[in-house]
Amino acid sequence: VSPAERHRQVRAIAEVFQPDEMAATEALAHEWGEVVDRPKSLGANLFPYLLRLLAVLFLPYRTKRPRIFDHENVNPIAVGNAAYIMTNGCTSVFVRQVPNRLRAISILWRGLTVAVRFRIRRDAVNADWSARLGAYQTTEMWRTLFGVRD
Repeated sequence: VSPAERHRQVRAIAEVFQPDEMAATEALAHEWGEVVDRPKSLGANLFPYLLRLLAVLFLPYRTKRPRIFDHENVNPIAVGNAAYIMTNGCTSVFVRQVPNRLRAISILWRGLTVAVRFRIRRDAVNADWSARLGAYQTTEMWRTLFGVRD
């Protein structure tokens, strides 16, 4: 896919999944969530994320009175099975995040499909990539891709 076409595809996805922004006055009427450190290891992180996924898939989630979290403090241990409001470091943007069971199932299904397709086609894809890799290592290819003229 050409870079221009890939950009068009990404823009189309962004249109579908636009953030649910809130006015600062509305968002700041909610209380702040507790800052909870993420576990330090990958293995220790896996369990809370798995619990969050299972909760979103199978349990009712709390959507009333969402708490505000700085984007750096959003993690499954802090958020739990609830909607929340995420803000940037300078609290100038507020985005409502609500669990979505159908979207989670869709993402899981697509991820499983990609994993299975990759497993089936892995050797052919690796051989194809290896054969084409040399083209990406030339200065001329990058000049052409970015429209650089001498």
